[in-house]
Amino acid sequence: MLEGKKEAVLSLYEKISLDSRHSTVKTLAEGYIANSQFSKWSMHFVHADSSIRQLLADYGFRKFTPFDMPSSVLEHIVTVLSNNGIYERKESKVTSSGLISKMKSLFIKDKTA
Repeated sequence: MLEGKKEAVLSLYEKISLDSRHSTVKTLAEGYIANSQFSKWSMHFVHADSSIRQLLADYGFRKFTPFDMPSSVLEHIVTVLSNNGIYERKESKVTSSGLISKMKSLFIKDKTA
C-alpha cells in the first residue's frame, strides 16, 4: 500500500512498475483517504500467522488471492497488517434460549521483527 500526496504516490508507483524486479504490477484499489493508516508504522515484517488465515476464512477464502477479493476484504487485511497483525473477530450466534450471544476473539502474533 502506498500513501502520501498524489504526485508522490503516482511517481513511486511508476518507478515500481518499471523496475525489472517486479512483474504484473496491478492496482487493487485506489482512492483518497482522510487519515494515513501507516503514519506511525515503520517498515517491518508482519507474519501471516493464524490471525490472517482466520480473517481470510471468515470471508470465505482459503488463501490470499488478492485479485479475487473485493476491496472491502483487502482493506480489512491492510488494517490488520497496519495494526501489526491484530485481528479482532466479532461473532454473534443465537443460543438455545433464543438469545444472541456476542463473542469477540483477539488474534495477535508476538512482535519479533
